[in-house]
Amino acid sequence: MALQTCKRCRKRRIKCDLQLPSCSSCQLADAECLFFDDSLGHEVPRSYLHALNVKVEELEAEIRSFRSPQPAPVPQLPVHVALDDYSLQPPSQEPANPRYASSDSYLGPGSSAELLDNLLTTLVRRKLSSPHSPLPKFASTFRDGSDEHTLAFPALNLKINPGKLDTQSLQHPQVQRALIEYYAKAVQPSFPLLSPAQLRLLLGYENPLRQSSNDCERLLIHGMLAISSQLVARDLDRDQTIAASLWTEKLFDHINRIYSHSASDAINGRHTVLAQCFLVLLDLIIPGSSRGSTWEIVGSASGNYAALCEETDSFDDDCQRIGFCLFAFESTVACHFHRPSLFCNSAPSRLGAFSPESEFLSPSLHVFRAMYSINQHFTLDPDPSPAAMEALIPATFRIPASARPSEMSLAQAQIYLALHPLFTSPSAGPHSCSPELLNNIAGAASAFIACTSKLNREHRIISIWTTAESVLQAGAVWGAYLILSKQEDPSILPTRSIGAFGSGSLMEPLLQCSSLLASFAERWKPGRHYFQAWEAFVEMLWADTDIQRRASSNYQSQHELLV
Repeated sequence: MALQTCKRCRKRRIKCDLQLPSCSSCQLADAECLFFDDSLGHEVPRSYLHALNVKVEELEAEIRSFRSPQPAPVPQLPVHVALDDYSLQPPSQEPANPRYASSDSYLGPGSSAELLDNLLTTLVRRKLSSPHSPLPKFASTFRDGSDEHTLAFPALNLKINPGKLDTQSLQHPQVQRALIEYYAKAVQPSFPLLSPAQLRLLLGYENPLRQSSNDCERLLIHGMLAISSQLVARDLDRDQTIAASLWTEKLFDHINRIYSHSASDAINGRHTVLAQCFLVLLDLIIPGSSRGSTWEIVGSASGNYAALCEETDSFDDDCQRIGFCLFAFESTVACHFHRPSLFCNSAPSRLGAFSPESEFLSPSLHVFRAMYSINQHFTLDPDPSPAAMEALIPATFRIPASARPSEMSLAQAQIYLALHPLFTSPSAGPHSCSPELLNNIAGAASAFIACTSKLNREHRIISIWTTAESVLQAGAVWGAYLILSKQEDPSILPTRSIGAFGSGSLMEPLLQCSSLLASFAERWKPGRHYFQAWEAFVEMLWADTDIQRRASSNYQSQHELLV
């Protein structure tokens, strides 16, 4: 498909500059740029050819990334501090245990890989010591890619309109409004980068890009459209992949155009941090979409934010919200990779003094701080005392003795689930913590899986690759709890503990975990590894349950004969 003179320039007999996605003449006239393609036999919008070229460039870049491990350049943003001071990546060194060596992910103590390794080893040994049946054969349709039961995503009518469009936009203004409304529903409650006044203003625009009055509003609109379109393409409509990549390119172009100059005052510094927050969100949604490593971008944003707090005395509500989002980003990434965070350890003391309009962020900030503290304590002391770890839980999130596990909130489930190494680590055991704490951790695993399943149905999960790790850990913790419950040792788990969950809810977390990981694997290719590991564990868990059932049946039959 060769680029030719557009229909409008040919009709007026003027020179066409053959630009994409629209020539200058059509752009000034606010008209759609069309040209006649001889091979197809009909007119083709030049914006469609531009979209194809962008897709080809993305595929070529992906091929180059597979051939060369060098990362693509990150959009140039002014940096006030050294990146090494805030980078979450530890200095390169030889791993202590070569079994856990990996350059792409953390596989060491505290990870789901180590947890499943210990549980599978235990189950295999018990299976080999039993003469009832041989080891099962693991057959997964996800391993050969021949899955016939693919997940069906709800239809969302956000197709690119081939009719007359505004040349400054890639999609119809109504589609832009739908994307901004989806951002307000899916992203804003968890990461409020925009103030309520800014969100109401942008939602009131009939054509957001044309009616934006300054660079700050354009940055917000480009960031919202890029993030929302990526979420829609990942979770709702895969036909939006090209449009999502184009909106992402628009965001990169806008960032590079604004921050191409070296001068930067305090106001532009805040915009710099905001732009980096949008890049972090893109990387949380689709790893690698920000053209850099997640921990480097988060570290750079945190360093710029800390420098901004030192340079200015004003710490308004916007700084509080941006600081909260940065703390949430960095603590999430630090806990996922089990790395220390300078920003989380030395966050500005003024962070957390929210106004009444943003007071709802205070409990979430306490949750992120508690989870990061627990994670770092396990990193520094692999065998801590349960009392010291329970002391790290804020008083407002502690579970009373009379509460049922099903009454846990998502915040309580996240905090108590972080305590699972107290009885799942190799150096610990079921007797390392009290039965009440063990019951609370298991209940947290069940509640976390149930809450995540609800969020997944509502399409409100931002980061699949961090959530998949947590879901796999929660499923393994619940499986370990079921294994302990079959040992019939009252000193480990009293009968009332396992009975508090109800007979119907014992298997439900396992089924929900399988469904979640299968859903993640459909939308994120590396998620298949999580699903395969979970599938192997569940099959061994069923086999172990079958061994115990047969052994119990044999004992009962022998007892009947003796009587």
